[in-house]
Amino acid sequence: EIKEPFKASKSIKEYHYIDSTKFEKRSESFEIIESYEHNLGITPVFALSFGSDLLAGSICYDIARISRRIYNARSELDEILRGQTFSILTYNATQNARPDELKVSTDNCLLYYDKPPAFISPSGDSATIYMSQIEKLEGIIEQISLDPASFSTRANDSGAALKFKFENLNSQLNTFARGLENFERVLFECVFRWLGAQYDFSCAYAKDYQIDDLSSQIEIASALKELGMPISWENAKKKELVNLDLLNIDDEQKNEIYSEIDTLKNI
Repeated sequence: EIKEPFKASKSIKEYHYIDSTKFEKRSESFEIIESYEHNLGITPVFALSFGSDLLAGSICYDIARISRRIYNARSELDEILRGQTFSILTYNATQNARPDELKVSTDNCLLYYDKPPAFISPSGDSATIYMSQIEKLEGIIEQISLDPASFSTRANDSGAALKFKFENLNSQLNTFARGLENFERVLFECVFRWLGAQYDFSCAYAKDYQIDDLSSQIEIASALKELGMPISWENAKKKELVNLDLLNIDDEQKNEIYSEIDTLKNI
């Protein structure tokens, strides 16, 4: 903290202790500075976890490590660009005829004997190697993060292979959703205890993040209808298509459409 603007700052170390009944602030020598009870019955410190264990490793840990490598590689590449990009003037001089003063600019001339002066440039191989390595590291991050934009759409990738990739992505999103859902529950449990109110909170995240194409689903439904599917299946499929097509309607409108679809059973 800084008491006066023209004096050096002062560093103060404090320790904060929290358990299921109280908070404590202690000095560097562990003397209690402040203390008060909260009586929550739980320790109000929560970990956002995406695994089965409370302190399971973050899925972003590997990405963070590779990002650090990219950062270091880019810094080293900048050093190469600053130190080796510009050409160096070479001047041919004999042992007995060296210029005492050498100036090269727009209003000066350079005298030379025998071979004319020239410029040499360092090889760009070092920079090329760094740039290639950075691209490879970025590609690894795309694979680890399951970036949909990086999913291959080459002809040799079968539909089953692409489906597997998207299923993997959907599974990861499902894991994130469950972790956030559980985190919200324990967080709001603590809030209700703090307020002394009865716990009245519900939280439900989506469990499926599949990307369905409306046109493809209509074609599939039309093809299956030719097989003589029962009317109950047709109505269920129509409701599914309604959910894909009308994303912004409220529940009342949706239920009205569902009711009209159900009347088709009487036809």
